[in-house]
Amino acid sequence: MFQKHVNKGNSSYKQIRSYNNLGLLKSLRSVEHAVIAGIYMKGWDRLLTRITSRKWERAAEVIFLLSALISVFSLAAITVYLFARGFPAIRKIGVINFMFGMQWNPAADNPSYGIFPMIYASAAGTAGAVFLSVPAGLSSAVLLAAVAPSSLAKFIRPCIDLLSGIPSVVYGYFGLTVIVPLISEYLGGPGNSLLAVIILLAVMILPTIIKISENSLRAVPVEIIQGSYALGATKIETVFKVMIPAAGPGILLSIVLGIGRAVGETMAVILVCGNAVQIPRSVLDMVRPMTANIALEMSYADPFHERVLFGTGIVLFMFISALNVVINVLSAHITGQKVSPHSKRVAKPAEIKNVQRNLPNNFLS
Repeated sequence: MFQKHVNKGNSSYKQIRSYNNLGLLKSLRSVEHAVIAGIYMKGWDRLLTRITSRKWERAAEVIFLLSALISVFSLAAITVYLFARGFPAIRKIGVINFMFGMQWNPAADNPSYGIFPMIYASAAGTAGAVFLSVPAGLSSAVLLAAVAPSSLAKFIRPCIDLLSGIPSVVYGYFGLTVIVPLISEYLGGPGNSLLAVIILLAVMILPTIIKISENSLRAVPVEIIQGSYALGATKIETVFKVMIPAAGPGILLSIVLGIGRAVGETMAVILVCGNAVQIPRSVLDMVRPMTANIALEMSYADPFHERVLFGTGIVLFMFISALNVVINVLSAHITGQKVSPHSKRVAKPAEIKNVQRNLPNNFLS
């Protein structure tokens, strides 16, 4: 019976011998009892291992949940603090006077706190930067993801990584010493202008758009791309009619992150914008975005003035929040998440014939 249950070379026998050496089996009268005890002990060890494994899994789940809640609590704390410090000042000034007032002079005998020129400067600078950087960034992403040979892509990617790692103050100093003099020499004006802000922000958000768009394009399933080639599409047709639409949510995310950095950029903008609170009549006029205004005046602001600057931060926060909502709606529309399952329809015979007519002649041969 002993040979039936356990051999001397296996782990159960060795475990039984170890228990016997420790004096744990003195009460057992036969080897058969020892075998049965070893089997039960091994099963108990497995049960303890399983319980321990479940405890570790549960602990890992709790750690992951706490890590996620840290972000939520941080956002909630920042939001509550921002509104608690800034909203009373906005309510005292008046939302309309604060948002659409044209004069900003907090040091006057009759102070005015209108931030519309700064809202306009932030919006214009961001819009111009996006207008310049999105086509260039998306084209670069397509080049790296689908067109360029691997040797060229390996050379370009580290350059983009280095571009994204340059500090903001270095960008600002470059703009102040290179971009501003060039604008002043060839286009006129002081050089510190809305155009300098647009060019500098476009360069700064370019790496974000390129990297996230490239990753989104590379995440498109190979089956979709192969299906496009099978239907006779060229590489460029596949890129623009298949890959870019399929990677649409990721591309939109890259644009949102780029806009977020452009709106929140401070140090580089201060060095090139000119810091004049006015609505520019051209891109060569000086401006002052909201972030620059907060950074410049927070150090010497009186208590009420400080609360007004926190109110400017609320406007920035609401702008980014509204932008995220719009992009999420567009992303859901693109991916079809809002489409009801009952709204799916069967292709019409005419549409099937149109697809068949566009197939190559030897496609089914």
